[in-house]
Amino acid sequence: MAIQKGFLHIRGRLGDLIFYKRLNKDVVRNKASEKPQTENSKRSARDFGTASKYGAYIRQVFHPLVIFYGEASLMNRLNSRLIAVLKTIPQEKAGAKKLIDGNISLLTGFEFNQATPFSKLWLKPTEFNIVDRQTIRLSLPEENLRNLVKPYAKATHIILQAIIFNFELDGDEYEEVRVKDLSIPLNLEHFSGKALNVPLNLNGDRAVLIALGVHYSDDSAFGGVKQIACKIAHAIQIRDGQIVNFVEVPKEKIIPQPAPELLDWDDL
Repeated sequence: MAIQKGFLHIRGRLGDLIFYKRLNKDVVRNKASEKPQTENSKRSARDFGTASKYGAYIRQVFHPLVIFYGEASLMNRLNSRLIAVLKTIPQEKAGAKKLIDGNISLLTGFEFNQATPFSKLWLKPTEFNIVDRQTIRLSLPEENLRNLVKPYAKATHIILQAIIFNFELDGDEYEEVRVKDLSIPLNLEHFSGKALNVPLNLNGDRAVLIALGVHYSDDSAFGGVKQIACKIAHAIQIRDGQIVNFVEVPKEKIIPQPAPELLDWDDL
């Protein structure tokens, strides 16, 4: 950094020099040089862009749940989870990784609200089944209500919300299914169970993400951040109506080579 002297002081940029004022002094410095990206950096940047793109799609479809249940770190955490999915793809595909090749099930359990895990309020997992190539089924088990939901003294009901996102992994077609809120009175002793049949196109290579949110209600308020929870309860890859289980490509084993024989010194 150099100090400008003389009666004429410049502001702004001139070639590779930048003129500006700092601590009541007119100074000049060289423009910061741009370091060229390595090929590996470029590939990583492209994969990060892929993760961010899918993160944006997911947030858009689940927007009502993101607004109600989400907190400030949701976007970065979701992108990180998607990067983890892409990392299950062999490094040979770096820079051109696609979600279809990754372990999509890693999205299961992603929490929208870090303050309260979904399983802390809704105590039993939902059941997921494929009926046929046009239908999936979600089931809530028959259960004593105290074994199903955590009670909350100020609430009269617990509300379960659901949104389903079904999208092609090798195309642009997608389906967004929204479900009516399920309101369960907390004065019940026994919950008789519920089932939801969801019409979906399951032909081809697809990913089905099911987000569930839960909060309390007394018909006037839902409580604070400790009384709301939401997560991706199911993240499944499906091909022509059948669940695809991810198979990790084994990494090439490095066979250790024997240590070379060392030369010894001779006496003169």
